[in-house]
Amino acid sequence: MTSQRTEAHIDLGIDHSLRKLFWGAKNYALDHGVQSASYRIVPPLHSQLHQDAILIHFGFPDGWVALYDDDPEFRRHDPIADFVISAGKVMSWSEAIGAQTLTPEQEAFVEAMQEHGLIHGIAAPIYGPGGSEAYFTFSLGR
Repeated sequence: MTSQRTEAHIDLGIDHSLRKLFWGAKNYALDHGVQSASYRIVPPLHSQLHQDAILIHFGFPDGWVALYDDDPEFRRHDPIADFVISAGKVMSWSEAIGAQTLTPEQEAFVEAMQEHGLIHGIAAPIYGPGGSEAYFTFSLGR
């Protein structure tokens, strides 16, 4: 089952045109085999894992959404988001995970991803509104 809470997360101060763009991209992605995706916006020079990051997503399993959205301590150990931003390039999840030495908490994070069927995905650093850093990721196949 996927999250029904996504619509509520999009009303966190995000411009209407950005919402429209994201949901248009969502429809395109779903039509081309993407099962879930997220877009995250943080102020310039802040970690992608910052507790005030604005998260927009669709298609993730409910259990994963509960962990990632509702537990900032869990989310803080995401080994992909900040790594991809610092690498400055599009990477597969496995490439980003394999390119670094994970802490025990990050290893537990990756195990939780796999337990929720989040195995194959792509992540990309992008810019958000007003020069803020943003991060986009999507999953393929579970």
